[in-house]
Amino acid sequence: MMSNLLLWAIVLGILAGFFSFLLQKNIRTIFSREFKTYFNSPIGYIYIIVFLLINSSLFITPFFLNPQADMRSMFNFLPFFCCVLIPLITMRLWAEDRKENTIEMLLTFPMQPYHLVLGKYLAGLFFFILVLASTWTIPFMLGKLGRPDWGMILSSYLGALMLGAFFLAVGSFLSALVKDQIIAAVLAIMACFGLFLIGTDFIAMAIDASVSGLGSLLRELLGVTTHYESFTRGIIAIVDVIYFIVWISIFLFLNGLFLEGRNRPNSAVIFSTGVVVCIFIGIFFNYLFFDMSLGRFDCTEGKIYTVSDATLKILSGLKIPVNVNVYITPKDQMPTEMKTLEQDIVDKLNEMRIASNGKLQYNPIHLEVKQLVKNRLQMDPEEKPEKPEKTKAAKSLEETLLDKGVQPFSVQIFKGDQHSTQLVYSSIGIAYKEKKEEILPQVTSRNLYDLEYQLISTIYRLVRERKPVVALVAPKDEVPAHIRQFMMQMGRPVPESQDPYELLEKVLDREGYEVKRVDLSKKEPLPESYDALAVIHPKEMSERQKWELSRAIASGKNVLVAVQQYSMNYTMDRGYMSIDRQDQNPAVNEKWLKEYGVSINEDYLMDESNITLTISDSSNPLAMLVGGHQLKLPNHILVNAANMNQQVSITNRISQLPYLWGTALDIDKEKIKENKLEYTILLQSSPKSWKVHNGIPLSDDHFKPEYSPILQQYPLMVMLEGQFPDLFKGKERPNWPKPPQADSRFSPPEPEDKTPEPPVSEIKPAPGKLLLLGCATIFRKEFLQNSVAFFMNCIDTLALSSDLVKIRSHRMVSRRIDLPSNSGMWKLFNYAFMPMLVLLAGIIRTYLRTTARNDYLSNLQLEA
Repeated sequence: MMSNLLLWAIVLGILAGFFSFLLQKNIRTIFSREFKTYFNSPIGYIYIIVFLLINSSLFITPFFLNPQADMRSMFNFLPFFCCVLIPLITMRLWAEDRKENTIEMLLTFPMQPYHLVLGKYLAGLFFFILVLASTWTIPFMLGKLGRPDWGMILSSYLGALMLGAFFLAVGSFLSALVKDQIIAAVLAIMACFGLFLIGTDFIAMAIDASVSGLGSLLRELLGVTTHYESFTRGIIAIVDVIYFIVWISIFLFLNGLFLEGRNRPNSAVIFSTGVVVCIFIGIFFNYLFFDMSLGRFDCTEGKIYTVSDATLKILSGLKIPVNVNVYITPKDQMPTEMKTLEQDIVDKLNEMRIASNGKLQYNPIHLEVKQLVKNRLQMDPEEKPEKPEKTKAAKSLEETLLDKGVQPFSVQIFKGDQHSTQLVYSSIGIAYKEKKEEILPQVTSRNLYDLEYQLISTIYRLVRERKPVVALVAPKDEVPAHIRQFMMQMGRPVPESQDPYELLEKVLDREGYEVKRVDLSKKEPLPESYDALAVIHPKEMSERQKWELSRAIASGKNVLVAVQQYSMNYTMDRGYMSIDRQDQNPAVNEKWLKEYGVSINEDYLMDESNITLTISDSSNPLAMLVGGHQLKLPNHILVNAANMNQQVSITNRISQLPYLWGTALDIDKEKIKENKLEYTILLQSSPKSWKVHNGIPLSDDHFKPEYSPILQQYPLMVMLEGQFPDLFKGKERPNWPKPPQADSRFSPPEPEDKTPEPPVSEIKPAPGKLLLLGCATIFRKEFLQNSVAFFMNCIDTLALSSDLVKIRSHRMVSRRIDLPSNSGMWKLFNYAFMPMLVLLAGIIRTYLRTTARNDYLSNLQLEA
């Protein structure tokens, strides 16, 4: 709160000072004279038009190749643009007056030198603001086509304004030193490029390779890049605002100092001393404030760089504080691009410490990679150390931490003109009460965005008395008979099955869950206790399985059910493709889902929002070289953020989700109301969707939207909540079906299990949740990469708390948008609208000025 107040105080102070200067008559007079100069000749209009054309060409062409509703590409390139174009604004501010000797006349005016400096500077700044504002067509287009992060865009514009104001101050100062405009422009270009490039990691690394630490020092003290990049990420930091204000003030002061003392005795000595002192003051301020955390304002949608409310809720519930140890290599021994890593981690932890009222404590521990640790890392895992009898007390700190899992990792560095590697530490240990310290390995800038979730999810698990348990019911595919026979002939072991959902177990285990994988049979029934149940791709569900699941839901268990009605098999042969439907026959509607008021629709679902799949074609070697044949069909559905429920944590931060060969859901509102349940639609198809009856063979016409007279949205995922009824209450328990017999050629048949079952126990009714999804293919290991966050959101909501889902969703999301059909119109709008408007304004102003001048001359002739 205090940091936000301080930031607003700075902003209001700047605005107050800005307008107070303009209210001064002398400054306003110079400002008016200089600002009009930009538009009294074609130069100003040509400058704006050239800026717009270059900026549009650099942004629009890549945009329509990969449409994203953000402007990061524009603001990433803008500094290079400003380094060249801003000196063209400032080169005439003073050099022209010095060349034409009008500077002496200006200095004789009854005004202070700072009036001249500020008047000219503000005129150039206003012109730059006008140029920057003329790019409004790009955010306008993004707002119409997608859902951009307006806070990030506004902060990026503010960063561009601060950068431009800084470069204008530099250019104005250098323009006062010379008489030639070209020389002034060249000097300003060199200075702006130098200040920008010296702040980049690449240049800093190159300098560090020659003189160790010099590049990093120059980047911290003089570089403008890191301060500008904070704005483009959506963060307005007080440190960055102070940086720009200090340096702008310094160069404007030097500008005035030069003008005021240029004709005085010893002016060169006085001015040189002033330059040295002012540069020292600027460097001192940078050194003083660079590592300080004075607060910031998070402008991003969802405040992704601010500790979330869900994090505060979890931390506030801790009985005793949790201790976080940051095991990291000292800053002076880090590679150039990682020197700020410790500060970034500590800033995040300190923000969490303050927000949690001390419930989270942290302690940075600096470690150096010693030769003994290097030897142990290079040792064969099966090889034992030479002295196993060495006591723990005699071990070094690094060895002890190595046994706990705190290991250094290698990163690439520059040495001279060669690449090499260096071992560094960057791990986080989390300790709570007497429990074993949990280690988060390899914390780098690449995964720093996920640090909050990794910390809080680990803390959440440590606080629990036991690990959360997920019961996973997912089928395994049989190995085809011809492949099994071939493997037997080759003398290779024949696997019993192929597991398309094995990655689900690994993901859950990585996230700290205990996974109990069962096939929901007499041999492998549901475990006695679990926190969430995931039923993925059920096939030919028996009445006994429905009985088990019905009792589980009625007793308050939270269940995710992902159903695949059918899948497609594509075969390419000599350029021709055949499509075969493979029915999965889930059998989940009757005697189960329909009784709750929801069911899986059996028709094909088509959608104009879809993705492209790559199909291998062995008969086409050229296609195989590029990966295969590209196939884009409307049943390869892609669900965008616009068709996801933004009010529910499961889906509100998912940018897009494939829905491959999925089907729609049927919702019986009356049945749901009768069961006293509540339902929430989480996913829907796009408004341009249609169905094709499953009883007819597919043809080309069915894949076109013209086939259906009605295009509409269909529900794809629903969440039911409440007290579910026990569908089999008062009925006899069904028997388990006999297990299918395996092929006797490869394995002997299993004997029938005749073990008697225990008597049916009474269940205690409790409210629960059911998540129903009409697609299961996205959870196969071939497609899980695109849906793993969505899957974990579902599991976290069911097994733990929606708070963890909110924390996981507390990150930047992809804002990809569909390529618009009228892209040509949008290109023309961005390329031509504002340039034509500027050209028209120039013609009108020229006409008005010419008319006024002619009228003035005519009046003079009449008076004569």
